[in-house]
Amino acid sequence: MSLIICRNRPNEQVVVGENSSVYEPYSFRNQLTSNVEIPANAQIALQSVKCNMDGSVVVGDDAKIFYIYWGPKIVGVGRRTPADGFVETIEDSPFANIQVSLFPDRNDGLEKISIEDVTQELERVINMKMTNTNLKNRLVATTVLNADGSLQGFRFEAYESIAGGTADYAPTNTVPPAFVYAPGNKKGMIEGRRTSMRQYQFSNGAIGTEPDWTYEVLGAPFNFGKMDITTNSALSRVAIGNVPPLNLKGGEAKFGILGTIGVHHCRFLVGLSRGSRGIDDEGNRSQSCDIPWWYNRFNGSVAKTWMPFHDFAVMYDPNAGAAGAGNWAGRLVVSHTVVNRDDLGGRGGAGVVNHGKIKIQRLQYGDGTGGLPDTGTSADIIASAGWSDDYGYDLANNPLSIEYVRFFAEGSQISIKLESTAASGSNVYDLIVYSNVQPQKALLKPINHNCESLYPLLCMNNGGSGAAAHELSIHKWDGNNVSCPNNDFLSDDENNNGFYDRVYSSDQSTTAVAMSLDMDRPYNNYTPSVIGTLVSPLRPYPGMGAGPTYPFNNIKHIWSVLPNEVYGGYQSMYVSKANMSHLLGFPNMPTINAWAADAAGDQFVVSFNPPDILPSRSIFVRLENFGNESINAFQGLKSKIIAHLPRFDGTNSVGPLYLEPNNLVYVDLKNPAPLKINSFDISLCYADETYATALQGTTIVCLHLREKP
Repeated sequence: MSLIICRNRPNEQVVVGENSSVYEPYSFRNQLTSNVEIPANAQIALQSVKCNMDGSVVVGDDAKIFYIYWGPKIVGVGRRTPADGFVETIEDSPFANIQVSLFPDRNDGLEKISIEDVTQELERVINMKMTNTNLKNRLVATTVLNADGSLQGFRFEAYESIAGGTADYAPTNTVPPAFVYAPGNKKGMIEGRRTSMRQYQFSNGAIGTEPDWTYEVLGAPFNFGKMDITTNSALSRVAIGNVPPLNLKGGEAKFGILGTIGVHHCRFLVGLSRGSRGIDDEGNRSQSCDIPWWYNRFNGSVAKTWMPFHDFAVMYDPNAGAAGAGNWAGRLVVSHTVVNRDDLGGRGGAGVVNHGKIKIQRLQYGDGTGGLPDTGTSADIIASAGWSDDYGYDLANNPLSIEYVRFFAEGSQISIKLESTAASGSNVYDLIVYSNVQPQKALLKPINHNCESLYPLLCMNNGGSGAAAHELSIHKWDGNNVSCPNNDFLSDDENNNGFYDRVYSSDQSTTAVAMSLDMDRPYNNYTPSVIGTLVSPLRPYPGMGAGPTYPFNNIKHIWSVLPNEVYGGYQSMYVSKANMSHLLGFPNMPTINAWAADAAGDQFVVSFNPPDILPSRSIFVRLENFGNESINAFQGLKSKIIAHLPRFDGTNSVGPLYLEPNNLVYVDLKNPAPLKINSFDISLCYADETYATALQGTTIVCLHLREKP
């Protein structure tokens, strides 16, 4: 029996970087001055290793994953109070977890990186995966050092403020531009529904059918965008803005409607909608429709064929016929797409498969008198000529000379105002006012993850109106022009799209979550038999606080860095892959939730402990120049590996490490006769047989040689 000591350099105290030579810390040869005889049928085992970890991070096939959640705090079953704005379970929230993977493109190979590289990657992937357009590209990650220069951890700051030095991020009006053909351009007001019309726009007329609507932005003194139609058609003309989405910190969208309700009335709809990527009712990828596949345009008593899909809208139909509005003909109608299992009307409403799908529903508005829900509607509207408690304001006769419809977004809350013509005094009237003491049936649905990115939607249908020419206009659009200047809901690039857009792009796992957000969450369930006809649950939707910091109220940053059931649901299913608590500096904590606000109102959190940046990859020892043989089954090949090193030495994670297996495992050298050798070729590698380049300085390997018992 014999102990064999191998090392790559003579001076053990010198810890230097790698040199290009045969004496690397992970691959070296020890030449003997004379031949040594190995007895027949010998075996060899690893006795111990002393090496130096250089403190870098090695990325590769060991995925580094955590989840970001931005929504109401989850407090657990039975712990919610109606006024706190929190929810009991993840299934009650309007928002979902988003998986974040570090270095997702490096899973097929290994690369050694610094802690600064990790910091930069954290900032990059979080901003890429963040879907809220007010926070997009606004998270900053920095490396925090102690006074002696050692690593303290990471600092993450989400710049949410829209005042002071960040006032550029406040709502600022930019009227959506007209579509201008340029190679690769898909921005501006584009066709909302028909494939052939979109093709015509995108191909500059080379392919498709020319839209029979036009949109232009009129300059001073008008400064608004105008959509015109000049021919009669039973087909709706629909335009949607592929522009930076509506600012959720008080952003306003203002639409002009007089051009549709003058002497010759026509059907119209103005509102806010998620991006229309296009998919049909059967789930087939197509741009002939503007709808998610869990929406059926013939489902429910409200939906008519002329109505495009939308999230929030004000619409008008002067026709009371079979294809028209029925009892709400000529009325100003407020609508949203929600679940109502009691509404079995429409061509597809009776089908069981459609009962739980989202469908267009009216939101009845009023001031709480006569059995009406109290949506905060102004007394002037209630007192106007032709008012109906059941069907609302008489827009056909328009006694208040309403000219504009104005939508406001504050956090997850949507409210609507009406404004009269200048000749009538430019009076502003409340139509839908958010109030956290009103029940769900008196509120528009909340802005949830699916409709976090909202775009302007215009629709006109003048078939049978008696006149060809009609128009709608956009007078104000407060988009997130600074945080999302390159937003494009038709893009597959997650840097430029929102959560719902990913249903059709690179993140196909989003589909099931998006469908659940629309169909299964209580926030979207407006079924009368569930929420009650006169009263319904109080569901305070997260909103926005007052200045000067304008915080998001009850909307929290929560990162799941280990599996947990609070934000991961049953058996942590939504965050099951989380494994970054140590690397981010929050050891053994399932969630990062200790965010605090600084003086500007921005949210930040700092690592509790120095991050554990030791490479998580296993290291193996190979003896290269003997007859030993092992099997690397994962790689599917024979190997020279003789031992697997434990990951820690019990005291250190970087720097000098002394590693000794608990049990010696002997490997046959397969020499039936004595063998004379003059060198030992040693290497240290990862499981994929590539060199363990996270080693530096001096490596000492002790081997134990014996005759086979």
